Amino acid sequence: MKKVLAVLLCVSLLFAVSSCSKSGSATQYEEGIDYDLAAMSNTLAYSIVYNMVCSPQDYLGTTVRMQGVYTCSYDEANDKHYFACIITDANACCSQGIEFELTDEYTYPDDYPEEGSEICVTGVFDVYQEGDTSYCTLRDATLS
Repeated sequence: MKKVLAVLLCVSLLFAVSSCSKSGSATQYEEGIDYDLAAMSNTLAYSIVYNMVCSPQDYLGTTVRMQGVYTCSYDEANDKHYFACIITDANACCSQGIEFELTDEYTYPDDYPEEGSEICVTGVFDVYQEGDTSYCTLRDATLS
């Protein structure tokens, strides 16, 4: 009886592990997109962005598409503009965003959206350091 239970347990574990493989995943994104947050609910997209900010090492080098509100800020000390896509959860009580750096095909401010407008941005997730602080960004980003 113990052998039968052990065999059933092993078969169950094999089934569980094989059903979690990436190739058998039920979620299929457009070719080249690892995380299509634009195709997810607000709550799920917010949760993933929050996780990206808290555990960026898990997402380095992945291609991310996200839809949200465009915002821009200027830091006089660094003489640099910062651009971000902000998303909210379903209740719009919490928001989280990721900075992005558009490709050289875009010229600021001519090719950039109006502040507060809805955007969809795709880029490669990365982290950079300014002073003692790490920041998440989407590099080589494009707008669609």
